[in-house]
Amino acid sequence: MAEPLNTLNGFLTHTGDVLSVSFGAEGPSALTASDDGSFRLWNVATGRSLRFPAEHKGTVRAAVISFDGQTILTAGRDKTARRWQATTGSSLGPTLRHPGEIYVVACSPDGRFMATGGADEARIWDARSGQPVGQTLKHEGAVIA
Repeated sequence: MAEPLNTLNGFLTHTGDVLSVSFGAEGPSALTASDDGSFRLWNVATGRSLRFPAEHKGTVRAAVISFDGQTILTAGRDKTARRWQATTGSSLGPTLRHPGEIYVVACSPDGRFMATGGADEARIWDARSGQPVGQTLKHEGAVIA
């Protein structure tokens, strides 16, 4: 069954709250993550978007696009982060896992590393392999920004 489409002035919108927004480095694009279980890549000039089902179980808490505009990194309430090819939405490599919920994601400017932050820790990942780099960075509280 096709999902219902929400529209505003003829454009697709999320069906839930938007929890994260970030800009792409190339072109007029913005990336949003929502508790409707999706992320969208928007053309800010036209207002049109591409919706990617994120394969997270439920809420997509955060999403960021790499500085080269090729990779999207998302984080879900399901304690996982996932990497996607930005133009197709195809999954890239293994799922990145935390013991708790993940709240934030980031990509290094040179594209070599990704970071995830969650309930009580942050982790650095190799962007190509999806493998952890170094030790888990433990915190007494949540990593939220």
